[in-house]
Amino acid sequence: MIKKSILITCYNRPDALKKCINYLYLSNNIDNYNVVFVRQKGNLKVKTLVNKAKFKNKFSIETSYPKKFSPLKKMANNGFTGWNFCFNKLLSDYSIYLEDDIMVNYDFLNFHEFIHKKYINDPNFFGVNGFSGEKFQKSKISKYSKYVYGLGKGFSINKRVWKIFKNKIWNKKFLVKKVPSLDSANEEYVKSN
Repeated sequence: MIKKSILITCYNRPDALKKCINYLYLSNNIDNYNVVFVRQKGNLKVKTLVNKAKFKNKFSIETSYPKKFSPLKKMANNGFTGWNFCFNKLLSDYSIYLEDDIMVNYDFLNFHEFIHKKYINDPNFFGVNGFSGEKFQKSKISKYSKYVYGLGKGFSINKRVWKIFKNKIWNKKFLVKKVPSLDSANEEYVKSN
């Protein structure tokens, strides 16, 4: 069985996080995933939700940053901390990154696993975007495709791509920027490579 994780970054949106957790409970095969919360210190309701979450394989990391850090800098560092834990501590083959305001569908995890298995040996494969504003319609199934585009929250990468993230995109130089923009950095790298 492949090792897989879900990374959830959270800070001060308890209502959104509660929905995120409840939708994950309903996701097919959730018990086959590690669920890693990276919770920025501060909100007691968020802390309580994370502590009470009942996933089979749950991990929780608390972060704290200087006040001078911008929100984007905190988010980037939380994401990096979570990815690092998923890939280097849990030895995940792939990991899905969610922010606390993302609600997944029943087959969300199946979709990510299917795509990762299908493209495991493709050197041009970078990741899976698992979000859409469009409601699923079977008649539009042919409209889903592969694109050269960036990755936004609700996406997943494998351990090979994590090495690229760690060394070329979300490296130490990127993380010390005053305002590191995660999604645009991902998109810029994907489009140019």
